[in-house]
Amino acid sequence: MSPADYAGSQACQLCHAAIYDAWRKTGMGRMLRIHVPENVIGDFRANNQFSDETGAVVARMWIKRDKHYLAVRNTAGDWRTYPVDYTIGSKWQQAYATRLASGDIHVFPVQYSAIKGQWINYWKVIDPPGSPRSVVTNFNSLTSYQVNCAPCYTSQLHLTKTGSSASQDYVFREDGINCEMCHGPAQAHLAAMTSGAASYKSALPVHFSRIGAREYVAICGQCHAQSALHQRDRKAR
Repeated sequence: MSPADYAGSQACQLCHAAIYDAWRKTGMGRMLRIHVPENVIGDFRANNQFSDETGAVVARMWIKRDKHYLAVRNTAGDWRTYPVDYTIGSKWQQAYATRLASGDIHVFPVQYSAIKGQWINYWKVIDPPGSPRSVVTNFNSLTSYQVNCAPCYTSQLHLTKTGSSASQDYVFREDGINCEMCHGPAQAHLAAMTSGAASYKSALPVHFSRIGAREYVAICGQCHAQSALHQRDRKAR
């Protein structure tokens, strides 16, 4: 499929306004968003620093003129300050990302847990022991959003330069997870439905009410079948 095969979520709104409005309020519709102060759920005022297992403060958070910032201590002990350019997530946990001068979007290793009411080292939770990116002072090593997160947390990720492996050459059509990430490319469907023809054949690839459980799970599993299993046992599958 090419980018031209996709219509974008705004096109879906034309006929499915109620569904579109409901989707905009879901976690999928609000997965990745450009920074807006009111969308930030993390505590950048009071509980606004993070310490590693030695007790050393390695990250600090604050607000200045309605803009959120996060500073990370590097391996040399120096502090580097970054603006929060994106929020990731909108409910029980929220991550933050910054766009570097190179064009790369990088996710900060510390995220805010609304359930615990504190900052956590997310990479340390999900990665195997010894993961380079789980060391906060290693930021921004292996934390590229385009490479690690965008395939599932944005929509219609594609390369702008054929054969390139540079993360800044990966772009996405929409922030968050739009309709076509689950239902498939809809440009042909849109053309058929708006053609004015007396009869038409809907070309939308996936109708969830018309597929079996295996196909249903296979579609969702592309992103949701993730594993943070660190140690195998007899019950592990």
